[in-house]
Amino acid sequence: VDGTHARRHVNFFEAGELANRDPRAFLSPAALVLLRNYGIPVDIRGMAPSTDPGTIIDKQENPPGVAFISGKRHEALITVRNLGIIDEAGTASYILRVPAKYRMSVDATPSLGSGVSFSVRDECAENSDMLDELRHSGEVSIMRNISLISIIGTHLRRDIFLMTRASKALADGGIEILFPDGDMNYNFTLGVKDKDYVRAIRLLHQEFAKDMSVPT
Repeated sequence: VDGTHARRHVNFFEAGELANRDPRAFLSPAALVLLRNYGIPVDIRGMAPSTDPGTIIDKQENPPGVAFISGKRHEALITVRNLGIIDEAGTASYILRVPAKYRMSVDATPSLGSGVSFSVRDECAENSDMLDELRHSGEVSIMRNISLISIIGTHLRRDIFLMTRASKALADGGIEILFPDGDMNYNFTLGVKDKDYVRAIRLLHQEFAKDMSVPT
């Protein structure tokens, strides 16, 4: 993507969101949690001698706004629908324990009124034992070959137009949004089809280029 630049400062929450989305991340989410809990800052630099100041990761908050556009391809969204989920305590918790039992990492968990949805790596959706166990809780549907596109930053919910801007940028580019996700504080995620991954990343970079133009 043209027009990108290095960030000179990233807080632990931003780095954690980035690590969760980008398989090439420099540190694992678990390592970032440990470093943050002990208040240990991280200085990221290249291996070759350079005058580049690198990037510092620490607890200091950045100003509100978008810092990164990142994503992850080849996911599957599994939905368990059951009208009783709304009223029956513990059902959603039980459903989300099933992929953990099979050592599957859950990414997005978009909210549905009559069901529970979660995303896993696409190949995990072929695990018949997991699917059979989920069917005890309701009707199971699977949406495969999806990508998670994440807008990452600090206090994103303060920008009341962020969701509108992101949705419009993708819609104007002819990209269907499959679902939204994220806490809207450090991360806002949109699900799209795998075939639209690269274009979605580029369109969002274009839309939020000015927001990310000043390194912090």
